[in-house]
Amino acid sequence: AGGPVVFPAVDCMIVTAVCPSTPRVPSIVVPATSKVTAEVSLPGQPCLLVVDGLERAKVRHGERVDITVSERKAKFFRWGDFCRKLREKIL
Repeated sequence: AGGPVVFPAVDCMIVTAVCPSTPRVPSIVVPATSKVTAEVSLPGQPCLLVVDGLERAKVRHGERVDITVSERKAKFFRWGDFCRKLREKIL
């Protein structure tokens, strides 16, 4: 969805809008200890809440969603040499 490149040692949460209603909505990078609250402010069609690529719920006008980092950690793959891999992808 076009999120930022974040060094693996950085303890943060990235919130990225997928198909936002306005173009060029940047991802938000906040400390992992943060709580981000999102509210549907426009009436009409509900928004679709997607978490880690999985559809979770429809959120309607006036409803709020609190977003926090889970206490459970998941490890999907090893980065290896992060800087080398990043350089290969950019160049």
